[in-house]
Amino acid sequence: MGSGSGRLGPRTRPLALWIVPVLAAFILFGNHYSRDVTGALQTQLEEDIPMSSFTFGVLNSIYYFPNTITPLLMGILQDTFRPIDVLLGAAVLSSIGQMGFGVGCQYRSLPLILSGRGITGLFYEAIDMGNIPITVVLFRDRYSLISGFTNGFLRLGSVANFLLSPYLYRHHGLPSAIWVSCLCGMSSVVLVLGMKFSLIRLGYESPERLIRKRSDGMPIHRRLITKIRNVCRLPKEFWIFAGVGMSAYTVLIPFFNVGSAIFQRRYSLDPQESDGLLSLPEAITAVISPLVGMFVDTWTQGQRTVRMGISVSCFVPIFAALAISTDPRAPYICMVLFGLAWSFFNSIFWGLISTFCTSPSQVGISIGILGCALNIGPTLALLVFGVIQSAMNRRNGDVLVLWLMAVLSLIAVAASIALRVLSTLRSRRLEAMDGDLMDINSRLAQTLGSVLSDPSVASRSDSGRSALELTDFGDDRKDYDTFEL
Repeated sequence: MGSGSGRLGPRTRPLALWIVPVLAAFILFGNHYSRDVTGALQTQLEEDIPMSSFTFGVLNSIYYFPNTITPLLMGILQDTFRPIDVLLGAAVLSSIGQMGFGVGCQYRSLPLILSGRGITGLFYEAIDMGNIPITVVLFRDRYSLISGFTNGFLRLGSVANFLLSPYLYRHHGLPSAIWVSCLCGMSSVVLVLGMKFSLIRLGYESPERLIRKRSDGMPIHRRLITKIRNVCRLPKEFWIFAGVGMSAYTVLIPFFNVGSAIFQRRYSLDPQESDGLLSLPEAITAVISPLVGMFVDTWTQGQRTVRMGISVSCFVPIFAALAISTDPRAPYICMVLFGLAWSFFNSIFWGLISTFCTSPSQVGISIGILGCALNIGPTLALLVFGVIQSAMNRRNGDVLVLWLMAVLSLIAVAASIALRVLSTLRSRRLEAMDGDLMDINSRLAQTLGSVLSDPSVASRSDSGRSALELTDFGDDRKDYDTFEL
């Protein structure tokens, strides 16, 4: 396919190029299997290590806190160097943290557990977001389908973790369950190498790489400064879009970390049943996300924005019902509805990336900012939820946490409405500008027609043309400069 711009249509895209999102999907599978192991084994970790609920909250927070910064650095580096090489470096460094976490759980060393988990957390979101600057450029016209497919595998990783980790713990102990999750995370190194090899064999070069070639004379630090300055040029819609994701993910990620323990305490479920219940929305999302992505690709931007707001608004009654009802059937009904609403929100949200991250020179930094926004909220929320559950009676603390999740969902709805209003106003301004330009062109055409129809102007034009015809400029064209536009 050569080293073109990377923006390929369905007819020019080689079938073999689909191996890239397939490998990206398996990377996300392993990344999320290892991410959610603490959520699936919260009570087991607290009893076997041992650790308090506050310490468990700290364990999760140090995992998510670095991701408030590292995705932005990852995006800047991917806009400056080869995106696949930066992704490979993040995968290698993350594997070091996985090894530390596994050894810490093997020997029940809390400092090693915290440090290993912290190192892994540095690169968790970088690995999650690192494939997007590659796939969004290759599959811009089908990115909702691609995001649905990769997010489906991502959710399968979480489902597999919530089902397999408790089983491994019961039959083989905590170290075995932890080591399986660590190996899943470390598999990203091999998968990224496979992706790099595929891109080389297919002759792919991203727009970011081509831009770097044209600016090779500029020092690296100047290029980095330019990338950072580009942040100020991002439109307002992008920042509101990031706010929608931040609010929604402040609900989603903490819920999958504390939800299992809440179900065990509030509905008297055993750990296996609680983990299976929490995997239900993950399984629904894994199955229907690719199908939803196919439909999202056919919607306009306005339709996507409206339906994103509708899907996230469904979170509010779901968490309110969990906070109010103690009926044992309530969590099952709520988790089915949550899975459906989340599937639509997730596919629409990630599908809109191709709308708000359109400039090849800003894809990496835009996605980096988005990754930071998606982790700031969860990091703070996990700390707050841990303090609430430690300071209050646990059952009352669980109710308060669920109500806070409902309120955060309302904030995401408000941001979605603001995004739709701002996008509509911008569209109307652009339409008005187009109308003004058409009016100006029409007036210029009328003026030019009236001037040309004037007999005196026509006679001067004819005489000028005759003079030009009598002028001999010669055949030697070397005396004239040639300009290329």
